[in-house]
Amino acid sequence: MQEGTCGKVSRTFCALLSVYGNAHQWEALSQIREEMQAAGVQDDIYVFTTLVSVFGKANQKDDLNATLNKMHERGIQPTDEFYNTLLVVHAKAGNWDELSATRAQKIRLLSRKSACCLCPRIGG
Repeated sequence: MQEGTCGKVSRTFCALLSVYGNAHQWEALSQIREEMQAAGVQDDIYVFTTLVSVFGKANQKDDLNATLNKMHERGIQPTDEFYNTLLVVHAKAGNWDELSATRAQKIRLLSRKSACCLCPRIGG
């Protein structure tokens, strides 16, 4: 695979994951995941965000938790979009404790980003 195309390829697969997941076609979703692995496409933040969205919408708690654990194990850092997706999942499921915890994590992320953006201005 050419350098710089990983994100685009990943997002193409994410569209397929989203289509099959939102249709609750779990076998087809699993097949897409296998095709991704065979093609050497690594799970990235786009894949994890998509999986969290489809598993959350379908109330597939075990798959959702497995996805979150896998993301953590691989050291994939959540993005603002990821947190927004997870907040929506928790809200729709009525998981208010998880929503509050996720909101706090997102605020910490935004605080670090704000502080980081100021770094070049400090002392200069």
